[in-house]
Amino acid sequence: MSPTPPTARRRGLRATGFAVVLGAAIGLTGCQVTNTPENYVTESQGTVVQTNFVDACTGNIPSESSTTTVIAPKSKCECMYQIFVNNVPFDDNDKKNNPKYANWGDSPTFTSLENDLRTDPGAINKLPQDIQDMLRNDCGEQQTVGTVAR
Repeated sequence: MSPTPPTARRRGLRATGFAVVLGAAIGLTGCQVTNTPENYVTESQGTVVQTNFVDACTGNIPSESSTTTVIAPKSKCECMYQIFVNNVPFDDNDKKNNPKYANWGDSPTFTSLENDLRTDPGAINKLPQDIQDMLRNDCGEQQTVGTVAR
């Protein structure tokens, strides 16, 4: 049996890294005590969804020991967030009432994907393939993983 070629290994690591970044970002986006967003951005809620998504995606959530884990560069996370805003309905209400999503079918909304990712890291694969491809390819390949002291 021959060893796995380096390019196949890198692709596997890239795919795993992508799933971790996206899972962390979406999974932690809704972590709010009293503020439940009804859309990506509203006047009363500002950009709470974007702020939470980017903070979770980058790992910019300090722990008690004043460290954070750097998951992805901020520019990559902001790019991924914009792909969601422009291509994925926020919730079932958006899916139902926005003609842009008339043919969305059973694909998850942003909020249902957030809930699914809490128990199933592979839930990202429920998004349409073209959106998965955009998330993987349109925002660059760079990922940084490590711990940073604050």
